[in-house]
Amino acid sequence: MRRTDGPTDRPPDRPTDRRTVILSAPKDLLGFTAILLFVGCQTTSTRPGFGPLPGSATAEVELFQGRATQILAEALRADSIPVARVVEIDGVIESDWFAVPGYQVVQSRALGPGTVRVRAWVDIGKPGYSVYTIETVYRVYADPSRQERELEQPVAETHPARVKVAKLLERLVERYGEPVVKPDTGAKAPAVDTTFSIDD
Repeated sequence: MRRTDGPTDRPPDRPTDRRTVILSAPKDLLGFTAILLFVGCQTTSTRPGFGPLPGSATAEVELFQGRATQILAEALRADSIPVARVVEIDGVIESDWFAVPGYQVVQSRALGPGTVRVRAWVDIGKPGYSVYTIETVYRVYADPSRQERELEQPVAETHPARVKVAKLLERLVERYGEPVVKPDTGAKAPAVDTTFSIDD
């Protein structure tokens, strides 16, 4: 026989607050999605894990990053520098190792200032502008126990490849950069003598 007149040991069921779960879920989902997008952007960048060496050539041009990267890559190729990699969206340009003089790609181990590599970073500058930073490096010596970047040094300022890059940047600035205003030296034009006399 079933008893119906006494208290039960089981507590009454509590209603589930479905509204709270539904409202909080999108916020958590959006935050998690933002984290995934941020991590994805960081891990998919094609830029080197290092910056340009001190003393690299720099210039600013009135071009957006993608277009500035494309124009620089075309100019380097036209100047006989064997460009191997161009990523316009990241502003990255890198050449093969090549011999100087000759500007031919070197397949063997690259050592000494006679074999160099050019790398360019194209960064966003002030609105509507991009900043070029270009290094020309050579490998000092071979050491399998060290990272390749640790073995690289900038070539001398008088190195033909570095001079070529500097002149190339000058041409790009003349075409796409701001006009250079010559400073006022403070020199004044000689005064014109406006006096005259009438002879008696």
